[in-house]
Amino acid sequence: MQLLVLNRLCKNLVRCCKVLQYPFSKIFSAFLIVALQTGLINAQTPPNCTSTIEVPPEISPWVVMPAGVASGEVLCIDGSGGTFAGSMIVNSGAHLVVCGNVTLFGSITVRNGGTVWRTPSTNVVGNLLFDPGSDNKIQNNACDKVTGPPPCTAPTAVSIGNPQTICYNEDPTALTSGGDGGATGFEWESSPNGVSDWTSTGGTSETFNPGPLTADTWYRRRGTNCTPTQYSSYTDKIKITVLDDLDAGEIGSNQTICYNETPAVLTNTTAASGGDGSFVYEWFYSETGGAPWTAIASSNSETYTPSSGLTVDTWYKRKVTSCSLTEETPSIKVTVSVLPSILSTTNDSRCGVGIVNLSATGTGTTIDWYDASSGGTFIQTGTSWSPNISSDTTVYVEALGAGGCKSARIEVTGTINAVPSITDTTNDSRCGAGVVNLSATGTGTTIDWYDA
Repeated sequence: MQLLVLNRLCKNLVRCCKVLQYPFSKIFSAFLIVALQTGLINAQTPPNCTSTIEVPPEISPWVVMPAGVASGEVLCIDGSGGTFAGSMIVNSGAHLVVCGNVTLFGSITVRNGGTVWRTPSTNVVGNLLFDPGSDNKIQNNACDKVTGPPPCTAPTAVSIGNPQTICYNEDPTALTSGGDGGATGFEWESSPNGVSDWTSTGGTSETFNPGPLTADTWYRRRGTNCTPTQYSSYTDKIKITVLDDLDAGEIGSNQTICYNETPAVLTNTTAASGGDGSFVYEWFYSETGGAPWTAIASSNSETYTPSSGLTVDTWYKRKVTSCSLTEETPSIKVTVSVLPSILSTTNDSRCGVGIVNLSATGTGTTIDWYDASSGGTFIQTGTSWSPNISSDTTVYVEALGAGGCKSARIEVTGTINAVPSITDTTNDSRCGAGVVNLSATGTGTTIDWYDA
């Protein structure tokens, strides 16, 4: 009777070896020893399940194998037409019981002392490996003899919300959950490109708050359940688009102007960029280059024309706001140069046509002479001028300082006085010594008498 049973077991073993693609000689040597020692091995039944994984009939998605079955565990796989895929180790003292019509896809390694139980309908696509010389056994078993806890079904993937677009360094809205999909635990992952480099975020709740972001980031989630752990497939990935950081741009270069002049327009030499592309501008000025900075009313343009008549050094900067971000340009300085002045002038006069000597002093670097109080024709540069004139002549001098700043013009005059004349004389005579009365009239202010 024992030989008959052993003969049947050997036939089954040959069939198992063909299905498992494992060297028959190694299996048979271990099997024969165990068979002779234990008797009717075919009458054995697997122990009660400590955990059960149910494999649905769909070809995809596959149910993913846990990494291993630990000593003392009895993992039962029950299903009808589905696939149990991955890579797993059945450790010493552990049992893997496969019931129903299940395809094992991948690699299962059975350590010395571990046991795999299967039905004739179990399909192996891949490798079912036994440690050489081990005492591992493969036994047929009836599914109705598998007992233990109810089957545990892998969770399903559900929605985690919609894509978002946020400002640079902004905290996006928490990633929501369309439900738990039957999961009791969750694993969140992120990627910088949505294709590779997926890493754990550390999030283990149904929802997840990424925190402030400075670069585009993709997220996905999978649920966990059962012991050993069963995973859902990953959710559809969602992208959080991060807009570029705000750059306030630049507003031109420093300027130097003369006292009470108007600076050139503060230009937009480098446009603002980043943010959401919509910008709000505000200009500020300071008379120290630091605090306090005073806001300039109605200065909401890219450029700004400072007020006329600037009399002190003044600094300007532009604030730009976009997408809840605010940045400022570097400040520029408008330097106000002190005006030079004419300190003194010397007029001259003469009688009749001829040269007059005119002069002026001032605080500037040079003194320029003109023939009019504004505009007019340039005459010369210098502190003195000696023209030959025939009539009264008025000219104007201005001091020229640093940066081309000019003083107000001051007049200098050369005067030609008319030559006086004697218009009438009266002679006198007498007899003998005594007084004579002589007289003269003229156009001058006085008449002088000479002996020669």
